[in-house]
Amino acid sequence: MPEASEQPAKPADGSRRVYILWTVGLGLLLLLALACWLVVGPALQARREIRISIAEDRLQVDFLIPHPDIRSRRLQTVARLGGDREAALKLRVFLLMPDWFTEGLGQPDDLGGKEWATLLLGHCGEPGARQLIARLGHKIPYCRYVAIVALVEGGPQARLALPALERRLTDENSEVRSAAAEALKKIRGEAPPK
Repeated sequence: MPEASEQPAKPADGSRRVYILWTVGLGLLLLLALACWLVVGPALQARREIRISIAEDRLQVDFLIPHPDIRSRRLQTVARLGGDREAALKLRVFLLMPDWFTEGLGQPDDLGGKEWATLLLGHCGEPGARQLIARLGHKIPYCRYVAIVALVEGGPQARLALPALERRLTDENSEVRSAAAEALKKIRGEAPPK
């Protein structure tokens, strides 16, 4: 019979390390699952919808299948992405993804995946317009140009971008400057939209 003065054996340092490693490992797995839920899932959904949108446009061009207009088709894509706010968030995540993930969605002569996402942002109401305003400061001139086109296509929320578009009138790229000037005319109602 054990004596009363004996204490139960303390766990060895090795088992303590195992517990710590298991805890750290489980924490990392939870972090990975959270990243998938917050980043990868929305990016994959946006990628799928952009691929569908490109395919629909390609069908219309290649096979002359009539569609009422581009705006309604893009609004349908935004609706499938969850509405203005959800779609703008998913498209923003998509735009932050590396090029290997976002490109190669259509034919070689199509716009790239990020350009499609930018055009779709124009149809996401105010949340999309706010993101497009941020894209007007992009370091690549073509990205600024596509953001201007998307703002004009988007509708009345483009008025939010008036100050940012005015700053683009002094852009170093001549195409961006002329697109900004045309956009300002259309948004202010000085020229009828095309």
